[in-house]
Amino acid sequence: MNGLFLQALQALGFKARALLARVHLTGTPSGRGHQLELVHIDGRNWLADVGFGGNSPRMPIPMELDCPVTMDGQTIRLTDRRHFGTMLQALEDGEWKDLYSFDLGHVFPADIAYGNHYTSTHPDTFFTFSRVGACPLPGGGMTLLDRTLKINTNGREEVQMLPDSPAYLDALKTHFGIEIDASYDDLRPLPPDNDEDRP
Repeated sequence: MNGLFLQALQALGFKARALLARVHLTGTPSGRGHQLELVHIDGRNWLADVGFGGNSPRMPIPMELDCPVTMDGQTIRLTDRRHFGTMLQALEDGEWKDLYSFDLGHVFPADIAYGNHYTSTHPDTFFTFSRVGACPLPGGGMTLLDRTLKINTNGREEVQMLPDSPAYLDALKTHFGIEIDASYDDLRPLPPDNDEDRP
């Protein structure tokens, strides 16, 4: 998603380039597999990211350390994390949670290809064994993990279990605007109902 977004920014005339980040959500940093964009406007650098699920910043954020930004109910900041470079954090329940770290080194197309290949094919990566989705909403957002749909609005969370049937496709269309040109039986089977036990 961020690769397509970068192409759009550049086509519109923005001075933008890719950065690669390590994801820290589990507490153990990943390899540099998450892409985001550095955008230069009128002498100032901004970070833009449209592909980090429910934690994606709702709008570009200035490349300034220790200056919390609140947008649409989400508070995030950038802070220095020594050998990890710059860390993006989100404020959750009064504590700062590490999301991902990055540096400003040049990113080559081959670097992106390496990260994309790993996240698309390695059996340990989230995207090879889960169905995931995310969509921002005013005051919150929606996330999908296999059959578990969570809708957060103004600090309230609603959890729904989507059916393991063709009605799942109807739910994708209703909640995310996703229409799949396939039958439900053509999709990879979902794992047993133990979403909370999996990484």
